[in-house]
Amino acid sequence: MEASSALDDEPKKAEMLCSKVKPKMDDLRGYVDALENLVDDETWPLPKFWEMLFIC
Repeated sequence: MEASSALDDEPKKAEMLCSKVKPKMDDLRGYVDALENLVDDETWPLPKFWEMLFIC
């Protein structure tokens, strides 16, 4: 995000990312979770989120 790159103050950058970017990522996560449940495992080319939690 260009706005975060313009900030030199790391705490302010973190606050901005947390307040503006994280909510959008959370929304996107909801859609991806729903898709993971709809698409067959053989068709889904990526590891599912729950699978990534257990890959070491």
